[in-house]
Amino acid sequence: MINLACVLFPFFILAIDVYAQDEIDSIYIAQVDSILIEKKKEDFEVYRVHFEDTSNHRWVAMDYHEGKLVTIHYTFISCEHTSFHVQNDSLICVEYQLSDPDIRSSLPPSSSHVIYFKQDKQVHSSLVISGWGDPTTCDSHSVENKDFLEEFNFYKWLDLSKFE
Repeated sequence: MINLACVLFPFFILAIDVYAQDEIDSIYIAQVDSILIEKKKEDFEVYRVHFEDTSNHRWVAMDYHEGKLVTIHYTFISCEHTSFHVQNDSLICVEYQLSDPDIRSSLPPSSSHVIYFKQDKQVHSSLVISGWGDPTTCDSHSVENKDFLEEFNFYKWLDLSKFE
């Protein structure tokens, strides 16, 4: 009986640690969500820089609030829309939407994802909306094929003077 307790006790401690980590991540995600709500308020003023990234075939907009980068948006043709949300120079959240081009004057198949990052590591991902099936012409841009951290760092360190 003592041997069984000695074997099970470490698993009990491990289970407590795993649960606590999920709770910490949940609190972090709630904090990020409150930051995003604050950014969407009308009185949150941003200075926006627009440019075309011809090497990646994207239209890019970078938002600055009080001189600090807060959001990077890009659109790839009409298929892929991505927003990187930034706090203290770190990626905290990605909103990622895929949708087929609208060729029938009706709503296209689409999916929207929210991916949370903490200290350059993904801590949570969720499919927010999947309407009318998944996009079929956007397979090469699926969530599984993306390295959001690499893309974020590419735009974060980009020299904007060449686009002026």
